[in-house]
Amino acid sequence: LSQIIERAKQNRYINSTIARRVGKIKIFGDTAAHSYRITIRPEDVEPMIDLLRLTIEDLSLKKTRQKSESQKTIEIRKKKR
Repeated sequence: LSQIIERAKQNRYINSTIARRVGKIKIFGDTAAHSYRITIRPEDVEPMIDLLRLTIEDLSLKKTRQKSESQKTIEIRKKKR
């Protein structure tokens, strides 16, 4: 996952803030799923839910902006014809 995140940053699909968030979420999820010595409590999960929601919204807005910009480019090209 870290290689995919790094490639996405290099290709400017995501910014460094989103990359850090995804990394934190992954580490938390891996720890919760695979560590038998640690007990995850509800108060541990709640901040991760907020972080995940913010990350998803950020990615969704970025995708929406990209679609909007692509649509504007298409409209400009049509007007030039």
